Amino acid sequence: MIPVKLFHVFLVSLFSAIVLIPPISKLAVSMGMLDLPDERKAHAHETPRLGGFAIFFAFLLALLLFADFNQQTRGFLTGAVIIFLTGLADDLVGLTPKKKFVGEIIATVCAVVVGQVSLVSLGNLFGSGEIELGPFAIPFTVLAMVGVINAINMLDGLDGLAGGVSAIALGAIGLLAFISGNHPLLLMAVALLGALLGFLKYNSYPASIFMGDAGSLLLGYSLGFFSVTLVVQGNQVISEVSPFIILAVPILDTLFVMCKRLRSGKSPFAPDRSHVHHRLLGFGFGHKASVVIVYGATYILAFFAVFCYRLADRWQAVALALVTLLFCLTSWFLEKKRLAGYFRFLRSNQPLRQTRSYRRLVGCAHRLRVAAKYLILAILLLSVFSPADPASNAPVVAGFLCVLSLFLFVARGAWNRFLLFVLYFDGAFLIYLTENFGREMTIGGVPLIWITSALFFLLFVIAGTKVFLRRRIGSMTTSPLEYLILFIVISVPLLPERLIGHHHILTVTGKSIILFVGYRLVLMREAKRNRKILAATFGVMLVIALKGLF
Repeated sequence: MIPVKLFHVFLVSLFSAIVLIPPISKLAVSMGMLDLPDERKAHAHETPRLGGFAIFFAFLLALLLFADFNQQTRGFLTGAVIIFLTGLADDLVGLTPKKKFVGEIIATVCAVVVGQVSLVSLGNLFGSGEIELGPFAIPFTVLAMVGVINAINMLDGLDGLAGGVSAIALGAIGLLAFISGNHPLLLMAVALLGALLGFLKYNSYPASIFMGDAGSLLLGYSLGFFSVTLVVQGNQVISEVSPFIILAVPILDTLFVMCKRLRSGKSPFAPDRSHVHHRLLGFGFGHKASVVIVYGATYILAFFAVFCYRLADRWQAVALALVTLLFCLTSWFLEKKRLAGYFRFLRSNQPLRQTRSYRRLVGCAHRLRVAAKYLILAILLLSVFSPADPASNAPVVAGFLCVLSLFLFVARGAWNRFLLFVLYFDGAFLIYLTENFGREMTIGGVPLIWITSALFFLLFVIAGTKVFLRRRIGSMTTSPLEYLILFIVISVPLLPERLIGHHHILTVTGKSIILFVGYRLVLMREAKRNRKILAATFGVMLVIALKGLF
């Protein structure tokens, strides 16, 4: 599939959601469609709950404009309309759990029958052959999809939680769909991811709108359907275990909670505060910290599923069993509060500056900024070793050098911002040179690209820690959405080679964002004060220009 088409799909769904949410939020307020706070919920104010409406129509618009309506897509849309209307009815008038369950069953049955997709086996889990489902293929598929729907629905308890977890899962499913050559699934995953990220702009803590059941049921249904089509279609075989690993956090949380309710003699669908995010809050973590912890767990599992998809089914099953054991142990620790003394600095939504552990960490903040500064210097200076392409790069480098020289001498007041932008562009261009012309270069027998990737990883860790501790920059890491973006950024340079493209644009973009964050920290006060970075940038650009000319 042409990357430009995917880019257009993503932009249409993203900006459609961003544009739709404000008027929908006003409509929900005027209609009285508000989620009221109570003892079971984490929010303290009345909040509109029709965000799922924007997600659905932004997603639908992207599909109508770009999707090929094959059997798979028609089946998906048939069930999507039914599940969306079920959720919307629950948001508007309220439905009993049984009526919602009936709507979920109807939606999944229609999707499986019309789309002609179902799980025919559970994979080779024990090394003795495929576990065929036979006549139970369709019932098991429907049951699995309904399970995912309810898992995402139950996870929707904190601002940005269900949306962020679903976004990470969609990214992993999209990558595996690309690897397997399942282009219809890839397009649908990208479209839904764009709509979801547009929604998360308003749903991250503190949320101004909730997705409601219309959104959470749609996300759960989509993830369930995408998981099935991922393993039954495409040119490359994807293990049946991979989707379970990607969605392990919401699935295990739902199973854990349901078992606990049944042991207590309650209905498995009875609402309570026993979910993992409720236990994190009860343990003392702040709202944002709880969301970021669940993001992190989901991200690690999604990362494993994507980069270890070639593992045999039985080894992936072993990994899933270990994750289940770890989840149970973590839940037990949280319930018993055995780890209370180690995480005090994460116990509120703002840094607790009065705690001793936090003050010790803040004391390291200046050293972290200095470390980031010298990592940036090392990254810039290593660009000198990249061979220049005289035909194309020398004029560009010369142009950048002239602009840098101009703003270096005239930067005063507002001009300082232009100097910052010039440094950002120069840094991104140097990364482009290294990624595209320095891959064959070595330093002391070590590939140059390995060295720079290691430096970028260190810069990411240091910059992320620094921002988390000091909160010095209002536009970065102030909400779980920005932590989600940081998780995505660290993944970009590590993508498989076949995903990067001819000019390694994805890698260049990911590393440029990391460098941008580092610049924001080091050049926070005034760009001209950081003479070492200015001198290094000017010197490297001059050397590369001369190499290209002569």
